[in-house]
Amino acid sequence: MLSNSRIDPSLLAPIDAGLTKAFNIARAAPNNYLNVQTHTQFTVGLWPRSGKCINPGFLIRADGSPWDGTEFDKDPKPNKVLLCIAGIAGQYGANSGGDPTGTYGMLVVDDLSIMDTIIWFEAEHEILLGVDLNRWLATAGVHSHPIMGYGNEAAALRTASDLREAITFVAVDLPVAIDVSDGLLISKQKFCIALTK
Repeated sequence: MLSNSRIDPSLLAPIDAGLTKAFNIARAAPNNYLNVQTHTQFTVGLWPRSGKCINPGFLIRADGSPWDGTEFDKDPKPNKVLLCIAGIAGQYGANSGGDPTGTYGMLVVDDLSIMDTIIWFEAEHEILLGVDLNRWLATAGVHSHPIMGYGNEAAALRTASDLREAITFVAVDLPVAIDVSDGLLISKQKFCIALTK
């Protein structure tokens, strides 16, 4: 776990639950992935919710992105883009996300109301990056989550449906580095982000 402040202990169980759910769905039929990562291979970064975001989210600077001037852009200046996202996956961990011996990870909004679901959804990208690169590439565009299935829990179906109403899931290959609020910089690469308003 990473955080720039004290981690609220109430977030730990939903983080573990989200990872467990994603791992179980990946291992079960029809996915049948046998070499799925474990909890200890994941780094989860928590970032505080921004008051500029309507739904749970934090700001990233994404100048040069296709969202300049859209309803998602929180910076009115031309060629300056601030986006609200609930989570970001894609080699956030200490090592490359595609390295099966390395650390996988994500950066998510520090919000209990969506924690287990956003962890589950962002973990899907990291799992596929590690065990099925072709499927990761095929699902890296605009899509709905979950991309590997729901499992057998009706409650999860409702949670996922509620979350999809607030979040648009997209993958982006940004031309510049992403500057996350308060100075955290993520280098240029392909990201899967959960874009929200």
